[in-house]
Amino acid sequence: MGTGKLVLVRKKKFNGLAVGMDVFINDKTFGKMASGEKKEFDLEPGTYKIKVHSDKYSAEVKADIEEAKNIGVKGVPFFVMDRAYAVSGAQPVEVFTETLQKSFEGWKKKTEV
Repeated sequence: MGTGKLVLVRKKKFNGLAVGMDVFINDKTFGKMASGEKKEFDLEPGTYKIKVHSDKYSAEVKADIEEAKNIGVKGVPFFVMDRAYAVSGAQPVEVFTETLQKSFEGWKKKTEV
């Protein structure tokens, strides 16, 4: 049986980002794809695991995860307001309204001169 072609085409700005992304096929790296690039791969027929990965924001994501652990986040959804108030889980609108009001009042006190 002959080979087939896998064609990957990357949008010019993926979600507003213009960073290189690593391409993996069956956990083997095939280099980076730049914004707007097209790559073709000759592959034998079969099942393949394809992953496209970018670590452009991995430091920021790790910092967010660490901060979440430090403030006690244990699940999602979890909402933090003004780094002082939080709502965990799916809650009624009234809980969000009350928490937002408390947060706003606290913010106003901190910012008054």
